Amino acid sequence: LTSVEYSIQISVNLLDEDACNLLSIISFLPNGIPMWASNLDKMLPNLKKLDASVTDLLDCSLISSYEGNMQMLAPTREFIQSKYPIKINELISLESFYFDWLKGLHNNKREMQEETQQHIMNIVKILNLHGHSKSFTGQHIEAVNILFRITKFYPLVIEVINNILMNGQKLSTNERRELQ
Repeated sequence: LTSVEYSIQISVNLLDEDACNLLSIISFLPNGIPMWASNLDKMLPNLKKLDASVTDLLDCSLISSYEGNMQMLAPTREFIQSKYPIKINELISLESFYFDWLKGLHNNKREMQEETQQHIMNIVKILNLHGHSKSFTGQHIEAVNILFRITKFYPLVIEVINNILMNGQKLSTNERRELQ
């Protein structure tokens, strides 16, 4: 272990299981948790002691909160992801949150872009994860279609579409046509 990794591990050793679970989830999300005070409960409804876990993570300096966003420094994120990967149940919770969140976006393109900006890398990571694993559904395609309405994110969305098309042997002709 490097001295940075050693320092991170010492801090992680101070955490209880709930805080460690939350830490692994935050490390999975490139954008962290935007507007965490209003989104955390919705993103992770099955996690216990969220407030206490956030306090513990902040106190150990494993995360920071800036302008309402919960974030993690890259070296910490990489170390935590390698040692404490996200669990499938939490990944499903995040995916469900983002599907619902995307459906609730305003139809005004400018407002959509502003709202999505803070979440886009999280959404793309989740969609790409399924694109590579061939386990996508109609909801994934619907999410891509919503994102495609925001021109600023075309390059990211096209990457997701390409992943789905390359790995989408089970796509119906209609779904394939819709993505092309």
